[in-house]
Amino acid sequence: MNGLYSKHAQQRRLRSVPRHYRPRSREARLCHVIRAEASTSASRIIPKTSNTRSRRTDPSGPERTRAMSLWSARLLLLLFYVHRAALGQETVDVTTDKPSVFLRASSRPLVSAPSVLWTRGPNEEVHQRVSEGDDTRAQSSLFRGRTQMRSDALQTGDLTLELKSPGLNDSGVYTCVAKEGTREVARATVELRVKEPPPSPSPADITGIIVGVVLGSAALLVGVLSALTVKRKKQTKENFKDSLIGLVTCRPAAVL
Repeated sequence: MNGLYSKHAQQRRLRSVPRHYRPRSREARLCHVIRAEASTSASRIIPKTSNTRSRRTDPSGPERTRAMSLWSARLLLLLFYVHRAALGQETVDVTTDKPSVFLRASSRPLVSAPSVLWTRGPNEEVHQRVSEGDDTRAQSSLFRGRTQMRSDALQTGDLTLELKSPGLNDSGVYTCVAKEGTREVARATVELRVKEPPPSPSPADITGIIVGVVLGSAALLVGVLSALTVKRKKQTKENFKDSLIGLVTCRPAAVL
């Protein structure tokens, strides 16, 4: 028999296959040879199609470099916005015994239909300044009569807000938005943290501090005087010893 089913053709095809992959039965060997011949014929007919598809699906080369550059640009843009947001927020600490606290914000001078709005949280209005002056119609009752801005804030761009008599309830995140008409010009965020002042010492504590300072000073003085006395006694003893040695060495010479 000639062709695919001959015995010699089967043996030739099986020699090219590793021994541990060779089928054992005659039918299995015949199927294996048929599959091998079919795959060989297909590779001879369309050798370039599979390679072209693999090159198209492979992300290596210029396309891969372009994709990595795009992702790098997106990552740098995200880091820029995060850094900008972190720099835009300021934290102010104050105690309740202070007369006032200043929340600072600035922008360029506002010209056409200017307005500045200070809010706390999502929608609690703290202070609003328009071209005609302060607008307190929608101001929260908690801040009524306690907020103030410079009279020339819109002309100079100094949008600092003064909050008088800060209390524990005033803590929070404050946002300042400056607009010209409906267009936003500047935005600033300030976190205010109001705390209780440290407790002042009582008269008993002051007395205890004074007594401790006096006793410590007396103990230090006694220690210094004791050290000087010991040093002086030691020096006197050494001088007396040197005098005795001098008398002993000089007496034989006097006898001679």
